[in-house]
Amino acid sequence: MPQRIALFLWIALLSARPATGQSFPVQDAAWQGFRSNIAGLDTFRQVACGDTLIAGRHYTPMLSISPDSNDTTYLAAVRSTSVRSFFVRPGETEEHLLYDFSLQAGDEIMLEYVEFSGSTQLKVASVTTVGSGGQLRTVINFVPTNGLQETWISGVGSLAGPLYRGLLNPSEYAELQCFRLADTLAYSSVDDVQCTFSFDCPVIVSKTMVEPPGQVQVFPTLPSDGRVWMVNTGNQVLSATLVSALGQPIRSWVGLSPGRHELQLPDLSSGLYVLHLQEPNKNIYLQHFKLIIPR
Repeated sequence: MPQRIALFLWIALLSARPATGQSFPVQDAAWQGFRSNIAGLDTFRQVACGDTLIAGRHYTPMLSISPDSNDTTYLAAVRSTSVRSFFVRPGETEEHLLYDFSLQAGDEIMLEYVEFSGSTQLKVASVTTVGSGGQLRTVINFVPTNGLQETWISGVGSLAGPLYRGLLNPSEYAELQCFRLADTLAYSSVDDVQCTFSFDCPVIVSKTMVEPPGQVQVFPTLPSDGRVWMVNTGNQVLSATLVSALGQPIRSWVGLSPGRHELQLPDLSSGLYVLHLQEPNKNIYLQHFKLIIPR
């Protein structure tokens, strides 16, 4: 087994392509791979898309996409800095460390599992850099545990999958095969033709009337009018939040029942703003609308 793992890592690094300057990509990102255990072989497809506000801080929802039905499951919320990434489990507000690319050889770190409570302690075996010029990425190899070696690549995540530690027990094995950023293949350990999974993560620009499927329509009026008309076409009461391009909340609306609503906007300077729609008491935003206020 160790020889097989070493060979796989060598092939994976040779075929890797630059991804992003972030420690972990948090928008328009899609991962594809498999998990093998005593129950059999399962394909995993996971994406990072959208925005959610937890305890006043912005995160990106991580979703699992069923290969059979395309149903989505909310896995966690993540955010990233240049060297560290963090996650919050569903229904919780406490964040935990997901990745730390400031680690050096010999460092030890205790990491929480994402899928369930519990932690594992890892020790860094080596830290290397791949790529050239402005396309450098950090690769961290940890000391093998249970015969498996955990490996991280900056801008991609773990070679076991973005949210998998890959070290649950000796009878379980997970492997990342393909990674796309903004629908561009940025990493693969298999033939490119096998990397067919992609995910559309749209952002709707409100220049004229837009009709996203299912939930809400927005009719922006002239910027000088200071109003936006919203039509809730669903059957649930919603709330809305207007934020600046930097994510600072500006105004909120609650009790937006099914039907037509006029959202009075405060005096806004020219620039880009985002209107988030969500169900009350839930952290996951349903839809996003960009509002552009020209000079």
